[in-house]
Amino acid sequence: MSPRTTSSLSFFDMVILSLILFAIPIYSSWMMYWDVTHMGNIAHTPLSFNELANHHTLMMELGSLGLAGIYLFLRSFDFRALNLQFNRHTLPLTLLLIVCAGLTADVYQYLHYFFFPHHFPETPIVSDATHYTPLLILVSLLNGFYEEIFFMGLIFAVHPKILPHMIGLSLIVRFAFHTYQGLASAFTITTLGVVFLLFRRKTNMLLPFILAHGLFDILGLSLLRWFI
Repeated sequence: MSPRTTSSLSFFDMVILSLILFAIPIYSSWMMYWDVTHMGNIAHTPLSFNELANHHTLMMELGSLGLAGIYLFLRSFDFRALNLQFNRHTLPLTLLLIVCAGLTADVYQYLHYFFFPHHFPETPIVSDATHYTPLLILVSLLNGFYEEIFFMGLIFAVHPKILPHMIGLSLIVRFAFHTYQGLASAFTITTLGVVFLLFRRKTNMLLPFILAHGLFDILGLSLLRWFI
């Protein structure tokens, strides 16, 4: 007789999983933001992303995913509740997410700049991985999986009564560990979460969200920038 499994997680489960996956990134993000904003010239203090940083991110995310997997295994979670299947709708939905999330981010950035121009730029990002190395692509795809398996997958594996609270938690967490890029960028990235959540209420497919997120990590969260 097979052991009983559950596809419904509790509020406590989600708190534990959010700590496992995002406690370190949130702490690091706010420490970086604090350091940058107290150096007196935030517009000229770039954040550098290089191969060493990509290796660090790869190891951290794999380790955290392993711990989260162990926790879910001990909770007898039914991993089949996370629909990672590829089908004929995967690529069209991925493209739709890219267009909608990219345009929304562009519109939000223009509005944010209009009302709060002093937020641009706060922490410009400099990368020496301009040639899209295999490691960069691997880390970007892993990061898409790492974030969206929680935000678009586990968040929805809860009782419907607490789902609104979990959605709010997901937006707060998504914002909190992107503050190292500056508040303007953190809010812009949060718009991606809003767009993804609107689509997620209509589909249980996770792969399009992961792929769209991975592509944004490689090319940037903007649609107009790709064509200008």
